[in-house]
This record gives sequence, C-alpha cells and structure tokens, in this order.
Amino acid sequence: MNLTPRETEILDLFAAGHSNRMIAHKLGISVIAVADAIAVLYRKLGAHDRDSLIAAWQREKAVGS
Repeated sequence: MNLTPRETEILDLFAAGHSNRMIAHKLGISVIAVADAIAVLYRKLGAHDRDSLIAAWQREKAVGS
C-alpha cells in the first residue's frame, strides 16, 4: 500500500483512539484536513467504518514489518 508519511501519521493517531480534533492539534493541521485524509484512507484501505480501517491498518503494518 502506498501511503504518504502524513497518512501514516494520521492512521497511527487514529488507531490509537485520538479524535479528529486531537489529531489536527497534534499535527498542526485543520480538522477538515484530517477528515479529508481519513476519507481517502477509507478508500485506499477498502474500509467502511472506524474498526475496519484500524484493522486494515494493523494488517498493513504487520505485512510491512
């Protein structure tokens, strides 16, 4: 999976349970930018909800290590 470094940061924080607002604060970007990035990540990872996005990300990380 080709994810940008920013997408990886967002997914790590998302998977750790952080809200979009907290992710935006930690990364110094807008909440809208976080929401847009997460929408793209849903499509890239073929996820349909938060749990499936996190599960897909965990699988990707396991394969990549």
